[in-house]
This record gives sequence, structure tokens and C-alpha cells, in this order.
Amino acid sequence: MKKLSAKHNAFVIPFLIIVFSAFLFSFSVPSSKKKVKKVKIEIKNGGLKINKNEFISPWSHNRFIHAIGKEDRVDPGVNDICTYDKLGIILYKSPSSDEVSDFNIYMGNDPSEDYSFIPKGRFRGLLIIDGLKFSSNTSLEEVKKKLPDYNFTKSVIGAWRGEYNNLYVYIQYDETDKNIYWFSFGIKD
Repeated sequence: MKKLSAKHNAFVIPFLIIVFSAFLFSFSVPSSKKKVKKVKIEIKNGGLKINKNEFISPWSHNRFIHAIGKEDRVDPGVNDICTYDKLGIILYKSPSSDEVSDFNIYMGNDPSEDYSFIPKGRFRGLLIIDGLKFSSNTSLEEVKKKLPDYNFTKSVIGAWRGEYNNLYVYIQYDETDKNIYWFSFGIKD
């Protein structure tokens, strides 16, 4: 049997370590640890689908984790507020159960809101509500025209509120009603 030189060993051992490490890390990351770069939220006829994951009522925190990964931080309170900084999303979760009552997506910076739970980043994914693709500059006029069944009206909090089937949506615009700051989605009681 031929002996390997010290120079050869200096190459082979690190190479084997790299190959072995790559093998170990090649297994899929558990869904609670996965990092999602793009999010597709689709609402159709009152139903919710996120990244091909369909949600049933009541919405489950574990289902959100499966669809978009684990939140970056949680602010506990009457509702635990689960913040996804890079995705521009927050969830309102019951501290005593797995139930998510509603969730927000942030497309812009609302100057009237300065809360610690607001995501650091903004939503850059795809939001489609009954065929209407939203961007941060989808006007209220277009929303009312293309989603008449939601019957959007100005709410007491200043956002525009619409309902369809078992779902409600709030849209917070700037003063021109042409630039969207955030959306809030929830299931009607």
C-alpha cells in the first residue's frame, strides 16, 4: 500500500471535510427555519392562499410558518404580534392558541404609525385580490372599480374597509388615496 505525502494529505483532508459538510447541509431545512424571499398572497372569493398554501378558518399560526417561515420577532400582549421584518408582514396571534385573527402587509411608511412591531422592510411580493394585482400605487378608484363586491367604505380608523364572503380587508392610503401604506386582512366574526 502506497503512503500519501504530507502535501497530498494537506489537500485530501480539507477536501473530505468540505464534501462531508456539504452532504450534511444538503438535507432540507425544516419549514420553521426556512427563509422565504418572495411571498405570493392570493385572495379569491374570500379564501386565502399564501405561496400555494391554502388556509381554512380559523387561520393557523403553524400554517403561516409553513407558508412563509418563522417570524423574526414577537411582541407579546393581548395579541402576540409576530413580525416578519424582511417580508413586510405582521400577524396578530392569540397568546393562548395557534389562531391568527388577522395579518397586515406593509407596502409603504405610514407617518402616523411609529410602533416597535412595524416591519423594518416592506412587502415586495405579489398580492392579488380576486384577480386585481396590487402595488403600492394601486389607486382607491381602481380598487372600487375592479372589486365592487367588497363595497369599500371609509372606516372610523381612517382606512378603507371592504368585505366579501367571510373576509374583511382594510387598506390604508395616503391623503391622495393613490399610495398604499398597508393592508389588514381578517375573518369576519
